[in-house]
Formats: sequence, structure tokens, C-alpha cells
Amino acid sequence: MLVGNRTLPALELFTLPDVTTDGTYPTPMIKLATLGLPALTKVSHVGCMEFSNPPAKNGVASNNHLHDTAIHVKPFISTSHDDIISVCLTVMELHTLTYVSFFVHSSALRRYAHPNPRVILQDTIPWLQWGRTVTQWHRNGNTIPWHQWGPTVTRWLRGGIWPSARLDGQRYLLPFYQDIWDFNQLRVRHLGKGFVLESKTARLSVETEPSICSPPVFKEPVYSSLPYMKIRPKERLFDSWCCLDDDRVFGCSVGTDLEFFHFPVNDIGSTERQ
Repeated sequence: MLVGNRTLPALELFTLPDVTTDGTYPTPMIKLATLGLPALTKVSHVGCMEFSNPPAKNGVASNNHLHDTAIHVKPFISTSHDDIISVCLTVMELHTLTYVSFFVHSSALRRYAHPNPRVILQDTIPWLQWGRTVTQWHRNGNTIPWHQWGPTVTRWLRGGIWPSARLDGQRYLLPFYQDIWDFNQLRVRHLGKGFVLESKTARLSVETEPSICSPPVFKEPVYSSLPYMKIRPKERLFDSWCCLDDDRVFGCSVGTDLEFFHFPVNDIGSTERQ
């Protein structure tokens, strides 16, 4: 279980208690790790932390079979255990509110969610990347500092996230530019660092360079570099409200008549109208 600690601020990982048939709790909740977030200025504090982790519609179950075999099998579709978690922080500074958000894969957090640090993904993550940090934390019982776990596995941006309409599985729709950020690492590795493709309607690129998020509420600028694939339309698709649903963007343009559109993000060379 993932819990936000607004005081530190930090993310805390807990085990859930096992419930027996008679309703008792034989094992208590146990805190497995505390992952620190970027430091705030002395006059700033987190007023609210919101989490969202909506599953992909066409996600793959743990047995590698689709939930619905009638759905067309697409390459590099999301696995349900590695969807993106969005975290939105409302930071209060005197009489000012600042919204900052970040994305992180659930698997990046689960690296620390085990009471025995020696079994944390030893076969995939080199010891120098995780072992010293986690072992030191378990020995001292301290929070794992932000700079030791977060910069390379998160992507920050200024502003809030409204996940009910713009976050789906491993994709996020930015409201203003109507960019689509795709955090599926299989797609990113398949295309490769520096990949760029343009068509008449959109530009597709793989973003790997660190980005900076530096509102005045942070003591220092926050750099993050979780890779993602970005799709940017050459023109704004919709004049008003829009939302993301798996591999399509739905929206409307307000005029004399109300028209609805959908835009297939897997094919940047064309758009469709319904």
C-alpha cells in the first residue's frame, strides 16, 4: 500500500494485514520503506497529496493472457502490474497554492517494498544501483533521500493532473498542447533514444533528457528523466474539453452543432472523425 506523508514529505510503503475468516488480523501493517520527496522551502508545506493509478483497458494479466481475447492484440501493450502512478502535490506557501505532479512506474516503488533488501530484484538491478542505499536504510531506519531513488524513475511537471479524464494505463494527455506522453518502456526501447518521426498531422519523439521543474516552493530545482514517447499534434485537435481512453483521444468542439471526434494515437499519420 502506498501512503503519502505530507509532513516529511515522502511516500511510505506498507504491507496490508492478512485477514482471517473470523475477522481478526493476525499480522499487523508493516512499514517497508519511506521514500523522500524533493525538499521544500521553510515557508512551504504540502497541503494535499493525490494519487491515481487507473488500469489500462487492454492490459495484460499476470499470466500473460489478455483479459478479453477478442480484443485485437497490439504490440507492446501495458502489463497491469507496471502501470503509471500519478502523484499530485498541492504545496502551500503563505497565501499561495502551487501544484506540482510527477509520474512513476509502480515497479519502481516495489523495488523497496520488501522487508529483506537482499531479495529486491537482484537479477535485474545491479547491486551498486540499489543495494547500498536499501541496506543502509534498513540498518538505520531512515528515509531514503530523494536523490538516491527518484530522479531517474520519475517525470515531474508543473501543474495538477486530472487522471479521471487524461491518464489511462501508461499514457497521459497534456491539456494545453494536447501532447500524449506514453511511458511504456517497451515502446521507448523499441524506438530508441533520439527517435523522431514526423507526419502531416503529428510529431513523434522519444524523450530521454532530464527535464526541470523549478517552482519557488522547492529548495532546489527538481530534475527528472523517466523516458517516455511523446506524440504532439501539429494543430490543436479540440477547442475545448478532451480526454484519453487507452489509444484514442476524445473531445468536442463547441459551435452551432456539437461534434465528437476521436484521434488514434497509434497512427500519427491520420485522424478519424466519428
